[in-house]
Amino acid sequence: MKRRNKILVIEDDEGILFVLTALLELYEYDSVGIPFVDDVKSIIKIHQPDLVITDYVLPGMNGRLICKAIKITQ
Repeated sequence: MKRRNKILVIEDDEGILFVLTALLELYEYDSVGIPFVDDVKSIIKIHQPDLVITDYVLPGMNGRLICKAIKITQ
C-alpha cells in the first residue's frame, strides 16, 4: 500500500481549518489540523509531517516564528 503524505495545517479560524483538512483528505493526504502551536518542536516530532501549511497571524507563535523553529529543528 502506498504511503500517504502527511500535511500539518496550523490555522486559528475553525472554518478555514475544517475546509483545508477536509480538502486534503479528499485528495488523499493525511492531514492534521491544529488551531495554534506553542512548542513547534514537539508538534513536529509527534506528527512528523511532510509539509506544514500555516497561517501567519496566530495566537502565540506567528507563522514566521513557526517556520524559523521548523528550520532550526531540521
